[in-house]
Amino acid sequence: MKKWALSVLIVSTLFISGFVTDLQPIMVTEEDGISESVTQLNNEGVRLFRGGKLSEALGRFNAAAEIDELFWEAHYNCAVALVAMEKPEEALRHIKLSRTIDPKNLKILEFYLSLIEKVNQNA
Repeated sequence: MKKWALSVLIVSTLFISGFVTDLQPIMVTEEDGISESVTQLNNEGVRLFRGGKLSEALGRFNAAAEIDELFWEAHYNCAVALVAMEKPEEALRHIKLSRTIDPKNLKILEFYLSLIEKVNQNA
């Protein structure tokens, strides 16, 4: 079995068994290759999220994603905020964008699989 297929199987099994990770938005640094303005917007969004200001956090994450369309973390963070706001269908759109930008990222894949399951349960 290929390594990636085994990872998908393990992650899928974890979600089927009810394991859910504690979703938190991702902080970034300029050393990650992100511009200063995008870094500031993203990290301000993380601070707002942690303070319970979900709509404001979502606004910062969206602004960061608009400035740098290849910034997968912004879309991931939008999805985290939308899940916290109980909008999993909207979150799914953002996590799909993250997967398109960084398709080999297991953190994104794990979140994506859990969202698919959540959306299907709500359908």
